[in-house]
Amino acid sequence: MVRNGECVLPYKQRDLTDALGLSVVHTNKTLSRLRTMGLVIWRDVRLKIIDTAAVAQLAGIDISDTDRRPLI
Repeated sequence: MVRNGECVLPYKQRDLTDALGLSVVHTNKTLSRLRTMGLVIWRDVRLKIIDTAAVAQLAGIDISDTDRRPLI
């Protein structure tokens, strides 16, 4: 599903907020912060994670653990 750190994500921001049980405002601010930090690009139906290690660190996930769950 992921090629060059990019995958199809055919959802709108409100779909993500509903799935995560978060407010629209919180989700918007978080996505904006990730974009500003240069970590992700979510445009149209594509999500590109620019720096997987930095996103994982921010999320508190150890990506060196080979028996891990997906980032999202």
